[in-house]
Amino acid sequence: GIIIHQETGIGVGGMVIIVWRPYLLLKDGTMYSHCSVSPYDLDVARSRQLEPKQWGTWTLQGKVLTTKFPDDKQPDKWDARWQWTTPAAKDEKIKGSYYTIGGGGNTAMGGGSMIVSSSNITFNEKGQFTRVSTGGGSYSGATGSVTAYSNKDAAGTYILDGYSIELKYNNGTSSRMSFYFYPDAKDVFGLGARDYVPAK
Repeated sequence: GIIIHQETGIGVGGMVIIVWRPYLLLKDGTMYSHCSVSPYDLDVARSRQLEPKQWGTWTLQGKVLTTKFPDDKQPDKWDARWQWTTPAAKDEKIKGSYYTIGGGGNTAMGGGSMIVSSSNITFNEKGQFTRVSTGGGSYSGATGSVTAYSNKDAAGTYILDGYSIELKYNNGTSSRMSFYFYPDAKDVFGLGARDYVPAK
C-alpha cells in the first residue's frame, strides 16, 4: 500500500512547510520514496538499478513503522505522524474542484528568487476532468527584475483504479500516475505525489 509521513519541505519562496510525503510499501519489506508513477506501472527491478537511493526497507510492529534508506546511518522509527492511505475503488468517481501549489526560491530568507507551480483540477461524476496548470517564477536583484509565468489548460476523461489514476486528454495523449485518498476524508487526495485539497 501507500503511506504518508509528515515531514518538512520547501514551499513558494523557499518557505519551510509541513508536507505529507507518500511512500510505496511492498510486501517483500522494501519501500519506494518516489511515488509519482502509478505503482502498477513501476518497473521495480529497473528502478532499483537506476535510483537505488529511492529504495529502503520497512518493518511494522504494532503502530511503529521502522524504515531504513541507504543514506540513513541507522533505522528510523516512525511511531507517529504516519498513516495508511485509501485506494480508490475501480471506476470510482470524484466530484468537485481541487488545487495544489508548490515552489521554491529564497525570498523567505531575504533573497530575490521565487518559483511557483500550481494546478487546479475539476472532476465530475461522468468521468470527465479539466485541468489548469500555472508555472513560473520571478527574480529581483541588483541587475534588475525578471518575471515569467505560463498557463496550460487541458481536459479529458479520467479512470480511477486502486492506487492509480489514468488521465486521457482530448488531444489523444494519456498518462497514469499514483493516486490515493487521505485516510480521514475523500476530499483530500494525492495525485502524482502532489496533494490536492478542495478549491475555495
